[in-house]
Amino acid sequence: MSPRPSSPELTEPVRTRTGTGARVLAVAALGAGVVAACLPWSVTSPRLLAMVADDLARSYGIALTADGPTEIALLPFPRLNVSGTRLTAGGPDGAILAEGGQLSLQLSLVALAMGRVDLDAVSLDGAAVTLPLSETDDRWRGPMERIVRRFGSEAESRPLRLGLTRATVTVRDPRDGAIQTVSDVTLGLTSPFWGTRAEIVARGIWRERDAQLRLSGLDLPALLDGRVSRFAATASWPAATFDAKGSVVLGARYAVSGHLRLASQSLPEMLDWSGVTVALAPLLDALVVESDFTTEAGTLILPRLRVEMGGNRLEGAGSLALAGGRPAIQATLAAETLNIAPLVRDLATAFGIEGDARPAPEWTGRSLSLAAATMGDLDLRLSAAETRVGPLLVEDVAAGLIVRSGNVEASLGRANLQGGTLKGRVVLGDPGEDRGTEVKAQGAFEGVDLGALLTAFGEERWLVGPAKGSFAMDSRAATMGDLVANANGRAGLAVEGGAISGLDLGALLQRPADAAAGSPQQRIGRTDFSSAAVTLRFKDGQGTVTQGRLAAPTVAASLAGTISLDRRHLDIRAGLSPAETEVPLRQFGITGPWDAIVVRALLADASEAGPRGLAVMKPDLLRLPAKAALPATARSYAP
Repeated sequence: MSPRPSSPELTEPVRTRTGTGARVLAVAALGAGVVAACLPWSVTSPRLLAMVADDLARSYGIALTADGPTEIALLPFPRLNVSGTRLTAGGPDGAILAEGGQLSLQLSLVALAMGRVDLDAVSLDGAAVTLPLSETDDRWRGPMERIVRRFGSEAESRPLRLGLTRATVTVRDPRDGAIQTVSDVTLGLTSPFWGTRAEIVARGIWRERDAQLRLSGLDLPALLDGRVSRFAATASWPAATFDAKGSVVLGARYAVSGHLRLASQSLPEMLDWSGVTVALAPLLDALVVESDFTTEAGTLILPRLRVEMGGNRLEGAGSLALAGGRPAIQATLAAETLNIAPLVRDLATAFGIEGDARPAPEWTGRSLSLAAATMGDLDLRLSAAETRVGPLLVEDVAAGLIVRSGNVEASLGRANLQGGTLKGRVVLGDPGEDRGTEVKAQGAFEGVDLGALLTAFGEERWLVGPAKGSFAMDSRAATMGDLVANANGRAGLAVEGGAISGLDLGALLQRPADAAAGSPQQRIGRTDFSSAAVTLRFKDGQGTVTQGRLAAPTVAASLAGTISLDRRHLDIRAGLSPAETEVPLRQFGITGPWDAIVVRALLADASEAGPRGLAVMKPDLLRLPAKAALPATARSYAP
């Protein structure tokens, strides 16, 4: 008896459900396989690790050992992660290059299909890297040569990426030999598949501040063969940025040329972080340097130099040498206009002169040490068509500044001021043995219009005439106060064919009581004179008037007394006599602090203890110009 055939209506749904389930299971299995291939699996495969280690040793001269787990993943690209790594130069017993962290190796699919291990990418995360720790330490020399040659080769298989992340790098500072540590270092070296141009990107934290560097366009094979390679570099670190483009040649013909730009918002802050020192750094602030450049025998040549600082723009040429680890800068710069009010104000403040020309608190204790300002060498030649010092305009300036270890020399070769000429020189030296700082200064001027000078300061033209004078001073001290107190030297001033307004010496001689301060005679008074001169000699901060005279048609005047530099006080006695005699008939006292000088007629029985009597001049007539010390806003002064 034959079996009854099955009904199609009963069997077809079963077949359909069975086929669908199989497809779902296949897709699920495929998906699980893909996920499993993407996930890293911990394996114990000494053979696989040995293959990778052999490739590193053969290609780069680096021995690899590991005491941590090894993980492998197949997708999206085959990769091997090795923990607890130790990389040494040459062999297992060689100098340590890096240890700790995880080494990730991306394997080449093509090479694996051909039965060999080639690396497409290598990265090291969280390791401690040791760079050369002495001048003779060459642990990285062989590996670096192989890495660079292999990385830049078109003929050999090469990794397209080398990376370092979250690393701690220990390195010797080439300036002083100290061992330094840079933390959280990230370094990437990449090269396109179709060429040999490489790019290096790096960042790290040093002295608790972040720094970054990008170097691109490098032709590694050309560099290794001693040929020219183009490059572009950008860098940033605290308070500064740097950009450069040009060409470089390595080897015996080492040379770099191109164009660079360095911009610093605070030069002292930048130098303090980097540990680099340059001359007069404490006196500088924001700075921009831009120039074409070349290197020659370890010297950076800047033939088209542009410098911006303090609102000034200077152009010229210069050089920077680092022989012996001490920076040496040479430059010749010129400017159409130059504003040195901030510098002069800082110098005035150092000597206790603030905006109101009064002594600043605690100025006497300020140190005169040259150590911070002479950490590098400087040879600067400076010229400017116009130089502004607050309200003063000085023309045709030619100056020089030389800084050597423990020595600063500033010179003014020429300058024109209010129809006259100026010149001068200041030398500061440290003789050592804690003997303080030696200061020598000398200068001279001739033909300066005193009336125009007072007008420039916004003062009354109470004294007019062409003036000439000179000074020579020297001192030795450890502080500003002692420098002034120990000053020795001489100073002189002479005026030919001038006039004094607001003071009639003839009236004072004949009728001193009628020439009191504020009287009509005082306000309209004037004394024309043929010559006037005063000479002072200083010893230990105290000046003595050795010669003081004034010759007018009907009257003559003489001066005697002292000037205290440290107390900033005058105690001068003036005598008036008819032009034909030399015996004073009237005497006057010129006394008081520099910013409040008072002239009084002395009575016949005045004692030597001090002048007393009737004021014959306005108290502020002989005061120092208020703007002589420069206003507190001198940094933003605009003519």
